Amino acid sequence: MSNLEKIVDAINLPKKVIDGAELFLRKLLGPATTELGLFVGDEIKYRRFKNQVKIFTKAEELLKSKSINPRQINLKIIVPLIEYSSLEEEEKGQLIWANVIANISSYETESALNLKCIEVLKEITPNEIVLLDVFYNIFEKEKKETIEKYKDYQWFKEMGNVSPENSIFSPWAFNKQLNLNENQVDLYVDRLISFGILKYENPILQEDEYSEDIQDIFSGTTKSIEMKTYELKTSERVHFTNFGLYFVKICKYDSA
Repeated sequence: MSNLEKIVDAINLPKKVIDGAELFLRKLLGPATTELGLFVGDEIKYRRFKNQVKIFTKAEELLKSKSINPRQINLKIIVPLIEYSSLEEEEKGQLIWANVIANISSYETESALNLKCIEVLKEITPNEIVLLDVFYNIFEKEKKETIEKYKDYQWFKEMGNVSPENSIFSPWAFNKQLNLNENQVDLYVDRLISFGILKYENPILQEDEYSEDIQDIFSGTTKSIEMKTYELKTSERVHFTNFGLYFVKICKYDSA
């Protein structure tokens, strides 16, 4: 009994219904299914395995470029790495997965953060990656400028590193550069905030002063009194979180 016949027999549906569903799935999967003569489930396994081979081969090449012997990766990390990376068919996305694998197997990293990075990477879109690249390049440039500016100050030496708040971004300023409309940028920023990669700039307590004339009912005179108001001003500008910087760094591999 064939795989298809077993399924038909097990779920007790008319064969023509199963045939229609399988035909639809083959259209979704593309021409390779028909060309290889594979059952739908086998085709999915084949494509996932092919993706795994490409990604892990590239990761090995990255390590070899720096003569690094890979470290053993914790089972809690390697299993989702294999599982989720196998779903990536875009070349750029596969390179990012290879970078993550190479980094995790190159040096001591934070397991808990790595798990979160893997969960985020399986959800993130190519446009969000591009947006993060733009922000990160600006952050690195401004980080170098900040280090050069304050390198001789003791308080800066004690701080140890440049904080994520060093670079604040107005996302809509990059619409034309990224060929995205404002709604798209807003959507991507919202998602990146939900992933914990970006966060909004801290609100500012704004103080305003004004004069108000108060009439003294007893003397009939009017006095001018200085008044103050306080308003919490929120911002639509964003900056990286510490996790966001970790995520971007682990998705890049320095092969120099």
